[in-house]
Formats: sequence, C-alpha cells, structure tokens
Amino acid sequence: MSKTSSAADAADKIRDDIEETLKEAAETLGERARPHLQEGRRRLESLNSKAKALINDHPAACVLGALALGYLVARLARRERS
Repeated sequence: MSKTSSAADAADKIRDDIEETLKEAAETLGERARPHLQEGRRRLESLNSKAKALINDHPAACVLGALALGYLVARLARRERS
C-alpha cells in the first residue's frame, strides 16, 4: 500500500467519523428542540384562535384599528425619508 493510498484512506475515515458525529448531533438537537417547537406551535394556535374570535366579535373596531395602524406606519415611513 502506498503512502498516498493510506493517506486517502485516513482522510476518508476522518470524513466518515465527522459525518457520523454531525448526524448524531443533529438528531440530538432535533430531539431537544421538538418539545419547544410543539409548545410554540400550541401558543401560536391559541393566539390565532383568540385573534379570530376578537375579529368576529368586533369587526368594525378591528378594521378601524388596522386603518389607524397603517396610517401611523405610513407617516413614520414618510418621516424617515424626509
């Protein structure tokens, strides 16, 4: 076996070891993050249903609030350009 061949084999083994370590780390990270992502999703769904209920209960106030907010954002954007 030549030096070049053994060096290439060693580099391949190192690459394979790094790849395996990265896969294991990604799996561990996924397992640790999953509960947090599920909790975030649950909170967003709850917030979304509350927002829908508010809009259904007070549609006129929500439209007026959206218009007012749009007006303020436009004023701020115009002020920044001047």
